[in-house]
Amino acid sequence: MIPREVLSRGAEAICRRGQAQRLSTHIKDRNKAYLQNELMPLVEKDAGNAIEVLRLVYRHWKIWNEQVVMTS
Repeated sequence: MIPREVLSRGAEAICRRGQAQRLSTHIKDRNKAYLQNELMPLVEKDAGNAIEVLRLVYRHWKIWNEQVVMTS
């Protein structure tokens, strides 16, 4: 894992070079790809009923959120 400070400085440098919009688009695209290609297949595979789907979504969201927080 890359330390948050290193990521933060890298993002800051990108923004200072006028590439903030490009970085934002990249992050949005990566998040969308993760949700569509990794998270949704897991949820669909394990889904049984509506309550179970909500539990699965919440469980996987917590994992994703922890990873985002660790890298921000």
